[in-house]
Amino acid sequence: MQNQNLYDKYLHGRHWDFHPGIYAMYFADFLRRERLFKGLLVDLGCGSGADVEIFARYGINAMGVDYSQQEVRAATMRYPQLRFEQQDMESLTFANDSIGSLYTVNVMHYVDQRRALAEMFRVLQPGGFVYVHFNEKIVDTATRHIDFSQDYDEIMGLVSCFSSFHPRNQLTTREDLVPVPHEHYIRELILEKPQ
Repeated sequence: MQNQNLYDKYLHGRHWDFHPGIYAMYFADFLRRERLFKGLLVDLGCGSGADVEIFARYGINAMGVDYSQQEVRAATMRYPQLRFEQQDMESLTFANDSIGSLYTVNVMHYVDQRRALAEMFRVLQPGGFVYVHFNEKIVDTATRHIDFSQDYDEIMGLVSCFSSFHPRNQLTTREDLVPVPHEHYIRELILEKPQ
């Protein structure tokens, strides 16, 4: 994990356990509506596994991976019927071109983005889709301190090996109240691996 200090600051309170499932539902609807999905969907940085469960409810063959063995154990206990594995998204164990779709929210600001994206590109099947969130800013609203920032051009450069797909290149905001009030300015993308 590249940004351990940022992770540690927001670890207390585990606010990611309470994020809305709308992102997973949107991506599941997108894949079903467009009849674009085949194979396995992997949630990278799955945490407690809630989004994996949403994908399963949509009839999608999904599994979750997380860097933390503790998270994997908790997800497995919460959803014993689903599959979870401990893996580092910067060095995935999946074979080249083997995964149908990837999903990652609230993770990219903690990892080495170049390595993670290279791995995502490597394991994704040609024609496969990635739903990803990048934080353009994370702002501690109590102090107005910017805890993380990344500009749009840098993000677009990082994902340039993918084809942009669908009009889901938008900036949204989300406010979380724990462990300290903070705002995320999220660049929400759906990317396609060229065929």
